Amino acid sequence: MLKITDEEDVGMNEMEYLVIGYGSFGNAICKELKNNDAKFFVIDKNESKIETLKDENFDAIAGDILNDEFLKSIRVPDVVIVVTSDISANIAITEKLRKFYPNIVIFARASNDATKEELEKKGANNVIIPQKISAKFVYDELKRLEKASHAKKLLETIKRTKNRMAIIVHDNPDPDALSSAITLKFIAKSVSVDSDIFYKGNIGHQENRSFVNLLDIDLKKMDESIIDIYDTVAFVDTVPGSNSPTIKSNIIIDHHQKEDILKTDFVLIEQYGSTASIMTHLVQDLDLKLPTEIATALLYGIRSDTLDFTRNTTPEDLTAAAYLYPLANSDLLKQISSSVLSTTTLNIIGEAIRNRVQKGSYLVSNVGFIRDRDSLAQAADFLLKLEGVTTTLIYGIIDGESIYISARTKDVRINIGDVLKDAFKDFGSAGGRNGMAAAQIPLGVFSNVNDKDSLIKLSEEAITKNFFKIVGVEDLDVER
Repeated sequence: MLKITDEEDVGMNEMEYLVIGYGSFGNAICKELKNNDAKFFVIDKNESKIETLKDENFDAIAGDILNDEFLKSIRVPDVVIVVTSDISANIAITEKLRKFYPNIVIFARASNDATKEELEKKGANNVIIPQKISAKFVYDELKRLEKASHAKKLLETIKRTKNRMAIIVHDNPDPDALSSAITLKFIAKSVSVDSDIFYKGNIGHQENRSFVNLLDIDLKKMDESIIDIYDTVAFVDTVPGSNSPTIKSNIIIDHHQKEDILKTDFVLIEQYGSTASIMTHLVQDLDLKLPTEIATALLYGIRSDTLDFTRNTTPEDLTAAAYLYPLANSDLLKQISSSVLSTTTLNIIGEAIRNRVQKGSYLVSNVGFIRDRDSLAQAADFLLKLEGVTTTLIYGIIDGESIYISARTKDVRINIGDVLKDAFKDFGSAGGRNGMAAAQIPLGVFSNVNDKDSLIKLSEEAITKNFFKIVGVEDLDVER
């Protein structure tokens, strides 16, 4: 059964390395690790070298790894890099480490093909011949290994499921969230674990509805009492607390950095342009053959969240897309892309244009009482195309309970997520990234207001005033 968990910071699956031997090659590897902010420590028999390392703020220990008592006294991480200049010692160290720690990964230094073969016999996973490779090559191999370890750990977490797995996406799931969820469901099925995908809000955006219908995605409405029957719970493209604060999580996969994450079994948060890119790389690392429909969904998810590779795009998004392109169905992609604009959305965009208030390049608009939250984002995107506008903020009142806000910017000087947090921290909650953000303000803030017109006017004053104040244009003249 599921229980509420205590909050505490957790590492994002950060790999730690032990470097044994600090000669010239060990020094080069340590510098490469340090340049990439990797977590590592060094062991060498030479105490003067260790003192030098400590002076340079490296974590370092003096000792002989071949001494059983010393070996038992230290903590050995998952990856060990054995690069002393004494190749016979490297062979002995590799043999001892493999005996004591059967499951660790060992990189070991050889001098030629003969010693390379000997090291492999003694248990080295990767053998390094310095004159043939560079320290950067070693680091690249370590990162490849780290990514592969994420996939392995995810699979191990899923395998512990005894009944079914629940996959939870954010309230109003978009193609990135939906494609990532069906991919996780596919990964789970590869180890005979069944799962269901849950969401809490609405799928109002016509593109998202087309996505669900054309790909025949089976979704269930969120019910926290029902979730209790699932012994594994995964959050995809969202985290616990944003939509389900009381649900225990076992898996979290997202591409938005979060300050506080609930303690859980598996966390993978990468600063990519989309969660779909993370899922694609996991599938590659697990060497699974993607069905055409899922490959198509992932490719569309990446394109959608990166605005066709023009927003927050990383090299990992591009390599994921390159892998997916030959696997995807181009006709299906066109069908999803050509979804029509609904009358409701068109009306809301019209209201946003009619009610816009502009100061400098910042535009704010109140669209009043609406039902479709997704239309706010579409209106924010649409008004961002207006000449002279670099930032838009569109808001409306939904279900008579909350004010929802959607913001967009193409101004590289501001982080719109931080702007909304600062503007509305005293009223509600907000979050986002450099180019896009959202906020929610409960109507309880305006509990003393009885009629709709007064509520719209009061919310308009509070939101517009706070936003313009935070971006520093409150003294400029209003344009309409």
